[in-house]
Amino acid sequence: SRAMSFGQGLPARNFQAVVAGLTKRNFKGEELSNDDIVEHLYEGSGMDSGAALAHIGAVEKVLKQAAREAWDPSALEARLTDMEMLPEHIQVFARSWQNERLAVHEALQKRTAWNNHLKGLNWRLDVKSASRD
Repeated sequence: SRAMSFGQGLPARNFQAVVAGLTKRNFKGEELSNDDIVEHLYEGSGMDSGAALAHIGAVEKVLKQAAREAWDPSALEARLTDMEMLPEHIQVFARSWQNERLAVHEALQKRTAWNNHLKGLNWRLDVKSASRD
């Protein structure tokens, strides 16, 4: 068990922006670096850069797993509780997931359908060689 709850010191509204940013980066193709997230959202949280990056990584991992396994908000809440996340962060994350999960699911389906479509195509290369007389 950790001495501090996971993400302690990060205001709930900042955490909401972290979750929103990671959702956009992973499922909506938006470019957003971890450094930008740390600089803008973890400033003043009391977390050093290493702790902030670890927090971002853990949140992103859970987000991707929730998407892959099509979790409902209660499954997400259970996982976050196991991680000893702050109750107000759990609430923010679950609400965000409730609002975004259908869009995330659609984005994953599109990605998968396109990849499978490409796999199903047979590629052929026609090479014309110069004929010798």
